[in-house]
Amino acid sequence: MALGILVLSFWPGRMLGVRAARYWYHHQERRLGTLDASQRPHLESVLSELVTVEELRVVSDAVSEAGAKNQRWPRYIRGLNRLKQKSRTQEGRSVIDLELGIAYVMAATVEEQDNNNEVAAHYMESARSVLQSLGWQGYSDDALTSAAKRESDRREPASLKKGKEPR
Repeated sequence: MALGILVLSFWPGRMLGVRAARYWYHHQERRLGTLDASQRPHLESVLSELVTVEELRVVSDAVSEAGAKNQRWPRYIRGLNRLKQKSRTQEGRSVIDLELGIAYVMAATVEEQDNNNEVAAHYMESARSVLQSLGWQGYSDDALTSAAKRESDRREPASLKKGKEPR
């Protein structure tokens, strides 16, 4: 008898769960479907640019792992600059600028470690210029380096960090 009650209690719970999931799905579908025809192309453009930035980062990481470590940041910067020229949305350009700022700081860090202080200073000045266009002001080189490293580390999965040299 207890087993019968237990089995019968699962069935209504399952049915309720299915109905709740179905309701949530339809609710989200209706909410997303409320974009008017003029908003959809813009949203699709923004999403496309964000995906392209992420793909560029992944390719840059993969190429640097394959052996061209000293060219990782310059290659990524060139790719971001090309992408920025093609960008059609303000949101996309802002994300690209943030990525550029981080990449410039990381390139400056690498050049500094290689004792290329003049090149490092150029990268840091470029980073400061790009980040100021986003509203960042009055940050020291150390503060920019710390922020860029923190952001770069945040994006990298923990499984990839183990046993890996600093980027």
